[in-house]
Amino acid sequence: MHYSTLLVYNIVGGLFWAISMSALDYWLGNTIPDSDRYLLPILGVIGLLALSPTIVRLLRSGMQQRHTRE
Repeated sequence: MHYSTLLVYNIVGGLFWAISMSALDYWLGNTIPDSDRYLLPILGVIGLLALSPTIVRLLRSGMQQRHTRE
């Protein structure tokens, strides 16, 4: 892919992302009353979901090490 094509895609994608996320935030802010009350629990769940593959991998590697010692 030529650099100029990549640059155009990046600019268009960045603009689309910024505008769509701002519009979604505005819409959700008007639709859900007191949405700031739910922000921290939602971010906590997202954080746990993001860390879950790492936690599972660490647990599995620990279990495998225990089985190889026995």
